[in-house]
Amino acid sequence: MNEQEYGTPSPISNVPWRSGPHWAMLDKQKKIHFALAHIAEQQRFPKR
Repeated sequence: MNEQEYGTPSPISNVPWRSGPHWAMLDKQKKIHFALAHIAEQQRFPKR
């Protein structure tokens, strides 16, 4: 895992190997994963 791939997603849609349906799906899964992790973290450490 390196920062560029799993950090903030940057608009590299014009890069050939990055375009394609499977990349879009992976990107969506990644966003969902981070959203769920964020929610779990908020529940674990509730703001007082």
